[in-house]
Amino acid sequence: MITHSDGDEIYIGRGAGTMLKKDLDNAKSSIKIISPYLTASYVEDLLRLANAGVSVTLITSNEIKEGDGNYSSLSHKDLIKQERHTDEKKRKLRSQGMKYSLIALILPLMLLVFHSYFGFAVATIVIGIIFVTYYNKKIYSYSYYSPIKLKIVPDEYHDRENGKFFVHSKVYVIDERVAYVGSVNYTNKAFKYNYETITKVSSVNAVKDISQEVNRLFLDKDVNSKDIQGWGKELYLEPQN
Repeated sequence: MITHSDGDEIYIGRGAGTMLKKDLDNAKSSIKIISPYLTASYVEDLLRLANAGVSVTLITSNEIKEGDGNYSSLSHKDLIKQERHTDEKKRKLRSQGMKYSLIALILPLMLLVFHSYFGFAVATIVIGIIFVTYYNKKIYSYSYYSPIKLKIVPDEYHDRENGKFFVHSKVYVIDERVAYVGSVNYTNKAFKYNYETITKVSSVNAVKDISQEVNRLFLDKDVNSKDIQGWGKELYLEPQN
């Protein structure tokens, strides 16, 4: 995309991300980020903001490493949440079937009293099969979601001739008010220690254009991305009954 802006602020050198980090931490309504590399503790910051009501969009080529236990306790289960859905009809049917199976146990007990051992054995087996059939009914299904709008685009730069590419941009849009573009990844090293370049954009039209480009990339179905549902199935158990 091409856009134009007047009155930009340009930061070059170590600590170039200092102002950006302040603006991110003080976001009131929304944050949009494109960054191929991430620091786990910074992702935790995004989750805290999302929990406080800030709409967070994150596009990355990073697999998002979990925290090391010292500086961050981030786990993938913080990013991907499981939601269980109950099939009420099957739940009710299972409950009734199990209840009636237990009541039906009176029959083999009566046969046992009358010394009908063969009848007792047959009735017990039949009732047992019925009980297990109802007990094994799958009443739960699962879906997965993220507390933030998350899109992970795998590093497929090596396959660029087939339309796959590496998302290498570093873009930040805060409260639809200001945007930052440059070389600064969403990492502690980039923000504080590396020699980086970043431009703060305040032009209303330019910020709008940049924000729309982030939206376009997030919604683009032709851009291959990690499946949240599949990732969730890797993280969680799915008891069916």
